[in-house]
Amino acid sequence: MIRDLMVRYVAYYGGDDKLADRLLLHGEKQCLTWLVHSLVDRGSVYDSLYALSEILSLPLTKIRYAYFSATFLSHGELLRLPEYETVMSTLQWLHNSPGLWRGLERYCYRHLKRLCIEEMVARDETALSIMDKLNASHGLVYKVRSKFIKRELKERSKI
Repeated sequence: MIRDLMVRYVAYYGGDDKLADRLLLHGEKQCLTWLVHSLVDRGSVYDSLYALSEILSLPLTKIRYAYFSATFLSHGELLRLPEYETVMSTLQWLHNSPGLWRGLERYCYRHLKRLCIEEMVARDETALSIMDKLNASHGLVYKVRSKFIKRELKERSKI
């Protein structure tokens, strides 16, 4: 059910279900947090959380945890990161919707960075250039690259 709501919400910003699936692949809990924070009415928080738990067929404790225990970075903290502009420009190249990325960046920045690494690997950039541009560790780049290549080979073998 989270996937369906995520697909609809990403489609609202002009994205497709493939983009929603890629976002959920990297961080389902963070995407749930973004959805809950986006959809909860600030005037009646508990009523909104209960309604979301019914709509998503998830336990109320999971929805409450996503709302109250979410860790996020403020926009000012994100601007201080040296790789922030590169990450956001890569995301804009992937899908030109500033509203989508501005909403997600506070909750899913680490996962968006992984999505950027995948995009750069798909564009045939070297691991060293990805590490330099995104200020990412050697292990992170190779781990994401390896999972991405395995997933691509699996998808191509199905065809």
